[in-house]
Amino acid sequence: MTDFETEHDSARRIDVVEERISQQAALVRELQAHSAKTDESIAGIVTTLERLAVELARRPAVPHRTRSKRVWIGAAGALIAIVAALVMWQITRTQTARLAHSGQSAQIPPRDQARQYANARDYAKAEAIYREMVVKNPKDPEAIKGLASMLFRQDKIEESANVLRALAVNRATAKLP
Repeated sequence: MTDFETEHDSARRIDVVEERISQQAALVRELQAHSAKTDESIAGIVTTLERLAVELARRPAVPHRTRSKRVWIGAAGALIAIVAALVMWQITRTQTARLAHSGQSAQIPPRDQARQYANARDYAKAEAIYREMVVKNPKDPEAIKGLASMLFRQDKIEESANVLRALAVNRATAKLP
């Protein structure tokens, strides 16, 4: 290979790398825009919940409306739980995207990695992580339930049932004196 060919090949490789960087930057901008929209949506939901809470607090207590008030309070609680879950999901997703973009290896705990794979519907990878967790700690009920759930989602019903039976046996033997 001549010097000219080597320089030409290097220039082509640099162009390819620059194009990839440009594509990744565009993806990051798209993720940031989506994240901003999600943040706005969450802020709107929180504002609505706060308004509903203020409205409920201002209403006088009427005995025949007690059931209705309980329904509103239950609905508000459910909405708050949903908002909290959305916020946590968005935070996890944003952190994962940042780590992926920066090229750093993610030091994410196995349980969180398994949840991320499950959320991405990659049940086989989530199953593998839960299996490792169960091997390390066979009495970890969260790992066992996660493994059973991933097996069930892959239509491995019998294996899932066996895992849950093992969990039930673990709990039963733990309660014995």
